[in-house]
Amino acid sequence: MALTDRDVINFLWTYGHFCNPRFPRAMGVTEADLPLLTPAAPAVQDALMSYQALEPQVAAFCDEYHARPLQIDGEIGPATRAAMEVPRCGHPDYGAMEGDIIAEAGSGNWLGCHGADGFHRAVVRVMNSPPSHLLSMHNGRTIWEWVKYYIWRANAEMGCDLIFQDPGQHSGRHNMTWSFVNTAASWIGLAIIGSNRVCSSDPIWSRYQSRWMRGAAAARVIHGWVILGMHELAHNMGWMYHVLRGAHASSGIMAPAIGGNLPPMTWRGDPAERGAVMHFGGKPIPGFDDHDPDAPPREEIETWGWTMTLTDAEGKQHDYEMTMRGSRVMVGSPMYGTFSGDWGKGKVPNRHQVIVQPRM
Repeated sequence: MALTDRDVINFLWTYGHFCNPRFPRAMGVTEADLPLLTPAAPAVQDALMSYQALEPQVAAFCDEYHARPLQIDGEIGPATRAAMEVPRCGHPDYGAMEGDIIAEAGSGNWLGCHGADGFHRAVVRVMNSPPSHLLSMHNGRTIWEWVKYYIWRANAEMGCDLIFQDPGQHSGRHNMTWSFVNTAASWIGLAIIGSNRVCSSDPIWSRYQSRWMRGAAAARVIHGWVILGMHELAHNMGWMYHVLRGAHASSGIMAPAIGGNLPPMTWRGDPAERGAVMHFGGKPIPGFDDHDPDAPPREEIETWGWTMTLTDAEGKQHDYEMTMRGSRVMVGSPMYGTFSGDWGKGKVPNRHQVIVQPRM
């Protein structure tokens, strides 16, 4: 069923198009004003033009319904209504920002986080099990493993090392949480926009509609979920895309809706690439391999939580937790037991006994 005029006005309010300063006649509308507004009201016309100017799906539907290019006219036509029904991000396009996300400083507010030395690291804690259609197999791995890999790859290429902690692997601090939800909400992904909240005790979060793309072909499911995950996690990391404080871009990965033609699974060449360069420097993390983009998931995206006990020279024990990554995790024997080794930094390491125990 097509959206009614009242539905359209409520949609424009929900997604912040009465807050776009490029269309000032819409500014100043309050929620109490909404029942009094009609499509002919100047405020509604400006809010519609704000939406039409941002959402690329309107242009796509103009070709289908009118066989002509998009006209930003503030009219509620079939192309505009159809675009509003395309699955989209639940975060407003304008307004409802958290913190000052304009202040992109070049070094990025995620630099050196979680033990990364000279580059960026962010830990994503997955709070519950993926839905069944993400756990089906595709080319020797689950779809969920492929999704994590390509999200990791896109960010690693720009200088951010994403670590996914699946349920059962939770250990240590984390930056963000990822939850699969099954609600009646119209959005497919919803994220809080982070700003300088990197290692806070209240991590920033993103949520994903668990039913999305159920029944689609595996390759399509992987591609769609990768774009969705890249989009919402970029919100979490506080990128700013629109020159007027908009949360979304008019095309590419940060477009508010996900339609038929999915963008490539990379920030390179994307309209939002500048945000990645500003936050992460635009240089691949150490060890990033760009020669085989279709390789199976690298072991670096898999994490294990480890408990470490260090005994100092006075016999006192100190408990630590660490995340171990690398080839030992997936293809080698797990580390466990007790051994002695040098522990310390610089030219004068201290000799300590180390007890390493895997946390299954």
